Amino acid sequence: MKTIKCIKLVGVFCLLLFAKISIAQVCAVSFTATPGISGSYNFITSVSGNTMAAGGYFWTFGNGSTATYSFNSTAATTYTANGIYTVTLVFMNSAVNCTTTATQTISVNNAGTCSLNAGLTWSQGPIGYIVLNAGASGGVVPGASYTWIYGDGSPNGSGSNNTIAHTYTALGSYNAKVIINNNLLPACIDSATAVITTTSVPCNANSNFTVVPTATAQVWNVIPASPSNIINAYWSWGDNTTSNTLYTSHNYAAAGNYSICLSVTVSCGNQVGTSTSCSLYNIFRSNRDMSMIQVNVVNPATGLLNSSIEQPVYIISPNPSNGSFKIQASGLGTKNVKIVMYDLVGKVIYEAPGETTDGVLVKEMQLHGVANGVYFIEIGSGEKTFTQKMILKD
Repeated sequence: MKTIKCIKLVGVFCLLLFAKISIAQVCAVSFTATPGISGSYNFITSVSGNTMAAGGYFWTFGNGSTATYSFNSTAATTYTANGIYTVTLVFMNSAVNCTTTATQTISVNNAGTCSLNAGLTWSQGPIGYIVLNAGASGGVVPGASYTWIYGDGSPNGSGSNNTIAHTYTALGSYNAKVIINNNLLPACIDSATAVITTTSVPCNANSNFTVVPTATAQVWNVIPASPSNIINAYWSWGDNTTSNTLYTSHNYAAAGNYSICLSVTVSCGNQVGTSTSCSLYNIFRSNRDMSMIQVNVVNPATGLLNSSIEQPVYIISPNPSNGSFKIQASGLGTKNVKIVMYDLVGKVIYEAPGETTDGVLVKEMQLHGVANGVYFIEIGSGEKTFTQKMILKD
């Protein structure tokens, strides 16, 4: 609205003065309150009048919770106790100088009840990709959280979304589980399980392996890391000989360092993996004499079991060393042992007796003046010998 004044000047002229007066625009706000489960309420607003553009909504729910401000026209809260509450909404639109308030009294009579009914469904995606859906049939309140247990040993998933994706890396059936928590007092939690069967997984070849000595002199075990889905295997033994089967044995006729290589092809359900890989491992002679070394490729269960039974705990530290180091071994079967150090061609560099206490050997070593290089330190306990590689380096 404008007012006009005329100030009479000399003659018939007037100076018109315009004064703009700013007045508040007419607007009104209201809201509906809809009760839900377990003390929850949903609020939907309605604004009328000259509001021009969207404004902000400032809510207080009357239950002592922190007031909220947002630009959303809807709101929700959960009451933890039955009673009568006064809900107040303040709508503000500074663009048109509009501020208005609405108040409503609501009654809560189902707070603390838990009608949560969790469910779990899943769908198969490409190459091991699984989408899990919590699919609760009712009872989920705003602010609920989800914990996902995939059943394959991987870390649990969590969040506020009722769906999540997970990739399984091996074929099989997995017992998946979702736990829904409404985060209420008293607690309102429910869970659901489902059996997930994967029909395809990422087809990645794994040719890693370990080489470990056994209690039998000159005999080593080679243990593939992941043999379950290998359909073709090719060993290169580092002495110009090869094998084209996974579980095999090989004899070395001469002392030395050997680079062992394994290439594999894998099968993944209805797919055949085309990727292959190769890992290198250096194997050394495990005894000072010139007799043949035998290498046996064994199943992981068999190989690991044999190693745990036959091998004591045997540590050389530090390693590499400048000549000052400590030998520690436990699980030895005799009181008196023999310690022998030899080089790659079997030449004895050091030999001395040792004595155990309750099967434990601890011996400080000082071998200064010995040339840098790779050596082996053998502990003889009765009819068994145990060997570790030692590197001397100034």
